[in-house]
Amino acid sequence: MNDQIYAFACCVRPSTESILLCGIPFEIDPSNSQDDQLRGGQYCLDQLGGEWIPIAYARELSEEGKLAFMKTMRETLFQKD
Repeated sequence: MNDQIYAFACCVRPSTESILLCGIPFEIDPSNSQDDQLRGGQYCLDQLGGEWIPIAYARELSEEGKLAFMKTMRETLFQKD
């Protein structure tokens, strides 16, 4: 198995309002996004199980970028009134 991470999927577990990043060991190509997102989603489901839903993808994130991406996703998904 390839150990290099090429992309990240933001996965959400709605029952607990949890978010995590799943590293994906292959490219997610924006020009072929539907097929790559399906392949990335299947990889995440295989790794994490069906309670985690991949909802967004990002490439080449720094540590600060990972935190900002997750913060934005959390704020967007779990807005409290």
